[in-house]
Amino acid sequence: MTKYICVRKVDFGPKEYEVGDIEEVDKLEKTKVENYEFGDIAFSTKSHYIVRDTGFKWNKNSFKHFFRKAQPKDTVPKHILKPLLIIFLYELSKAITYEIIVRKQANDMVEQPGYDEIDLWKKL
Repeated sequence: MTKYICVRKVDFGPKEYEVGDIEEVDKLEKTKVENYEFGDIAFSTKSHYIVRDTGFKWNKNSFKHFFRKAQPKDTVPKHILKPLLIIFLYELSKAITYEIIVRKQANDMVEQPGYDEIDLWKKL
């Protein structure tokens, strides 16, 4: 049993499916082939999917045209959080690098006493 969401309005079958309807669908292990005869015309259909509530059988192409796998709601934020996390780590590394460079330059720029001041201290 897998949940699928309807992406296009479906008017045929025992139930009318609206866009956004979520249905429980079983994928058949073996393809069912059914033969039909209408007067002189005979044709066969292959069923790959069956809707659990109604028992309506779908072939592969028409099912994929009208339904998509429904995503659980908790997986959606992962798509948002991943780029935000990458941006956050990039900005954090920039800030840390900037602080390291500033501290290194600050240590290099410490005022060293001039020779005149050293000579004054020696005389005292």
